[in-house]
Amino acid sequence: NAFPPCDVYTGELLRKSFPSLRTVHLGNFAFIGAAATLGGITRMTISITVILMECTGEVTYGLPIMMVILTARWVANHFTPGIYDIHVHLKNLPFLEEDHEGVNRQLLVRDVMSSPPVTLHDVESVERLEGILRDTQHNAFPVVNGSGGFLGTILRSKLCVLLKERCFSEDGTHDLVPSEVFRRPYPRMPVIAEIKLDDKDRTLRMDLRPYINPAPYTVTEDMSLRRAFVLFRSMGLRHLCVVPERPQVTGILARKDLLYEHRAHAGARSSGNADP
Repeated sequence: NAFPPCDVYTGELLRKSFPSLRTVHLGNFAFIGAAATLGGITRMTISITVILMECTGEVTYGLPIMMVILTARWVANHFTPGIYDIHVHLKNLPFLEEDHEGVNRQLLVRDVMSSPPVTLHDVESVERLEGILRDTQHNAFPVVNGSGGFLGTILRSKLCVLLKERCFSEDGTHDLVPSEVFRRPYPRMPVIAEIKLDDKDRTLRMDLRPYINPAPYTVTEDMSLRRAFVLFRSMGLRHLCVVPERPQVTGILARKDLLYEHRAHAGARSSGNADP
């Protein structure tokens, strides 16, 4: 907010230095200065130009606004990051930059992955669930069966909802929770610190199988870290499960299999197999 008054002074100085320029309006200089301030702080260009043009209703301001915003952004990039980049670093958000050329070509997924992972059993005790949720900050957990086979993943928020709804019993069975229950508290999902459990609750068990994601994105241990980086960027992922190097192949999915004709044929075939 310190820049617009300076532009007012600049307009006044021009008007006094050149009396013949009677069309100099102080408000125009203040407006252009405010646009430059916004552009230098946020590093946004087209969006700010459109917003300011809509606020003023003057299309003729489009070119000077764009020029000062581009200049402010160019100058500010030489001194400090934008305000949004600063907040990303202050909050320690794992933001991946667009350029992946800096990723070492020799690195593999196994070189940077967290191992061993914190896993949950398909039928888990409430006591262990509570302990894991309190001791970790992971957004999702792999779910395995009794022999260690990978079944899928389950979100932290979903586990907290299940605990809050008291979906546990002595053998783990309970009534299936409808999907609306998981969407209802969004965006303020329950956290483990808000859930009250007593000693009797901790002796019970919870069946996680109805609530897991059975087909999460997975990669192999020997996958290039650069390819995993691109996958995170393009798909907007928060986590990837790493599986052994040589899993068993059960089929191949090609681009043509996603066409409507193939999907319709597969749907009809699936319906035919389901008929008695």
